[in-house]
Amino acid sequence: MIINYVEDEKYGVRLFWQPPLKDGDDVDPEKARFLPLGYDEFFGREVAVKKENIWMRLVLAVENACKPLFDKLEKWTEEKKKASEMKMKLIEKELELVEAELCLEEALEDMDEELKRRERRGKEGGNGFAGGRRYFCIAQPI
Repeated sequence: MIINYVEDEKYGVRLFWQPPLKDGDDVDPEKARFLPLGYDEFFGREVAVKKENIWMRLVLAVENACKPLFDKLEKWTEEKKKASEMKMKLIEKELELVEAELCLEEALEDMDEELKRRERRGKEGGNGFAGGRRYFCIAQPI
């Protein structure tokens, strides 16, 4: 008996035994017998499948039944989270607009006061300038 090998696409290298060859004979693939691939195939044992008890089956059944509900709940919470984030961004933008509006109102009031001072000084005969006071309001861009 001769043990030889051949490369197999499915299993890689496969060992096989063949009867002894006489002079000038070639290997006959029909006479070759492949050796077992592993321990279980050699001894003829099958892998024992662990049977699930009633509790495991019950838990799996409940899990499978509730999975669509949990998926919908997760999707709903994601949508609510996105909606709340958008609402927060909208509130921040509105706050920036209100701050800019208040700043503009303050600037208008200051300009009105300055105009009234200039008018009074113009009536009194002054040059109309108020000694160099200037008011600036810096707002963030929208």
